Amino acid sequence: MSKKEKILILATFLAMVVVMLVIIVGITKTALPLEKVKNITGTVHYINEEGGFWGIVGDDGKRYEPMHLPSELKRPGLKTEFTLIFLKDYISIRAWGIPVEILDYRIIH
Repeated sequence: MSKKEKILILATFLAMVVVMLVIIVGITKTALPLEKVKNITGTVHYINEEGGFWGIVGDDGKRYEPMHLPSELKRPGLKTEFTLIFLKDYISIRAWGIPVEILDYRIIH
């Protein structure tokens, strides 16, 4: 196989990877049904289980496990209003609360 053929195969492979990534990102960025979005008020907690993680206990009594808690919110006892997306297709190994992604938040003083 010549050097040109190897370069062509590599370029084709890389182009296919880029196309697949664009498709995957496009699928994950699609609009979510409104029933998966909820506004809650809750308190941030540090859970000292499974190596430690952050969770939210809502005023509704439910526990929410955010995928990524902004560093500004990593204060135990912090009362905050959240707009959350429920991650119904995600299974947490912790099984502590409902898996969510935080869309927006407002700290209550």
